[in-house]
Amino acid sequence: MTEKKSIINSIDKSVKNDDIEIRPIIEKIIRNKIFILSFALLSSFISAIVAINTPKLWEGEFQIVYDEEGQRSAGGALGNLDFSIFNIGSASRLNTQINVLKSPFVLMDIYQNVKKQRNDKSLTFKKWTKSLDIEIIEETNVVKVVYKDQDKILLKKVLEDISRSYEIYRKDKRKRDIAKSMDFLELQIKKYEDKSNKDYAELLAYANQQSMFVPTVLNDLTATRADQFMAAQIDSFNRLKEIELTIEQLKKIPIDSDEVFAKTSLVDNKEERIPEYRTYLDNEIKLSNLRKIFKDEDISIQTLIAQRSNLRKEIRSKLFSYLLAEKNLLTAKVESLNRSQDKLNKFGNLLRIALKSKTTLDAMEQNYIQLSLEKSNDLNEAQIITKPTILPYAVAPLKKRMVITTFLFSLIFASLISYIFEKLRNILSSKYELSTIIRNKTIDHLQSNQTSEWKDIISILIKSMNLDSKSKTVFYQFGAKEDFEISYINEILEDLLGENNFLITSNISDLLKYKQIICLVYLGVVKKSEFQKLTDRLNSIPDLNISYLTID
Repeated sequence: MTEKKSIINSIDKSVKNDDIEIRPIIEKIIRNKIFILSFALLSSFISAIVAINTPKLWEGEFQIVYDEEGQRSAGGALGNLDFSIFNIGSASRLNTQINVLKSPFVLMDIYQNVKKQRNDKSLTFKKWTKSLDIEIIEETNVVKVVYKDQDKILLKKVLEDISRSYEIYRKDKRKRDIAKSMDFLELQIKKYEDKSNKDYAELLAYANQQSMFVPTVLNDLTATRADQFMAAQIDSFNRLKEIELTIEQLKKIPIDSDEVFAKTSLVDNKEERIPEYRTYLDNEIKLSNLRKIFKDEDISIQTLIAQRSNLRKEIRSKLFSYLLAEKNLLTAKVESLNRSQDKLNKFGNLLRIALKSKTTLDAMEQNYIQLSLEKSNDLNEAQIITKPTILPYAVAPLKKRMVITTFLFSLIFASLISYIFEKLRNILSSKYELSTIIRNKTIDHLQSNQTSEWKDIISILIKSMNLDSKSKTVFYQFGAKEDFEISYINEILEDLLGENNFLITSNISDLLKYKQIICLVYLGVVKKSEFQKLTDRLNSIPDLNISYLTID
């Protein structure tokens, strides 16, 4: 019984607590639980029948793998040229393929065949394409084509037809693109041939005018040597200074000194230019060998010594002649290479212009050759179309999911309808709603399916009102009544209060004779407006002790 009181107190507190405002909603829904469950089960049953009788839906797919690296190496890459018509991004190509696959150009014949196979004259192209899903697999160069159909055989044929139709379209389009590109390149090659020849002629004319060297073949190495004349001038000037210094040093060397031979290092092919140098070396070897056998006074040794002196003089003389000739040659070369910076800059600009024209022409000719090879190579654009595959299981209907979803949706829908219905009826359906109308009054509850507890609950309520066998108490009924419930309550009151100390009535005029009133409120029967009206009337009577006992 103590537990019952705590429940009553918690109801009073709940009126002040905004966090449990959902309670009356739940109570209204629970009051119609039989309707809600019946509706949900019936809907699920209907859903199961529909799912069983719905034809199975099959799904198949194939993929188009776009190998960008393979395309660049297959002879179809035009990326070497800096023309915007050739620079198409990977994402743009894939999006283009999707649009092509969705286009009537590829799908129209297939659609007509499906329409004929199904014998469905109402099937439109737009409606049919809803069964077709074409998308790019994220972060890849793969386009996936997915198709769904109730006919498994027709499904496979449609996928094969789409694959074949797209392949034919792709090859035809590639053939047209190659022809257009080759025509374009032919015009550009002819144009750049004329431009390249003209630019090279201007370079050659200026080089001849300035006595500059122009290589027969222009390449990147040629461009890096645009300052070759300044470098040659510096090298010649340094060589000239070195020779002049050697000549001055040679003048100071004594005639019989061996230092003269060290200076011969500046002479190219010195044994050919100064034959005495080789003779001198041979004599030195002979002299060394003779001295091992004879004394210096020997006639053969003296002869070799005399020859050595003459050879030194001859070598010295010819070395002077060679160095002086080299000096004069380098002086003339330095003077011939002495040009202004403006002339060198102009030559460099002409050289770069000629090189650019030549490089562009070579690139276009190379791409023209690549296109020709691709045209003869079955238009291999490095695309792989996988074989169509069909899933081994049907993708629809998902019977279990369909029934469960219908059941859950029906529960929610029926609960909403029940709540709206109860709201429109404006009927008292719970103790919580009763407590929002009356304040600071004792409320207890009788459940129709737990009549064994009624006597204890009514006994506690009477004690809480300080009633005894001599007290006159009236029990006022709000709403309809069941004969069994009233009879059973009457038996309990006779046992607790005595046969003549209480009255059960539904007439409000009978209440005027009593100070102790217990209102019997039938939940789900009494309208809120009527209950509020009667409660206001009772509260207007002074010195009236009122308690409430709800019956559900």
